[in-house]
Amino acid sequence: MEVDIQVVLKKMEQELSSAKEASNETERKIHLSALKVLAEVLLTENEGKKAAVPEDLTWEKMTGSRPPQIQKEKSEKMDFEDGANGDSLFDF
Repeated sequence: MEVDIQVVLKKMEQELSSAKEASNETERKIHLSALKVLAEVLLTENEGKKAAVPEDLTWEKMTGSRPPQIQKEKSEKMDFEDGANGDSLFDF
């Protein structure tokens, strides 16, 4: 079943407006959660129809700067005096 993008976008605008006018934090969170779900619907609905935008490009468009590069640390086993050097907490 295809979702009409204009209908979803209109509903997103309504939820955003309701979130702005919310009288308390709980009510605001409810509207923002609905907004998040609607955005996810559009993203998954259109996923197969067009090529996915690389995450780096999306980050750059949103923030105007390059995304931070996450470096994977090489984990080295620590050698303890008592011989406990397992990968699990339960290795004695």
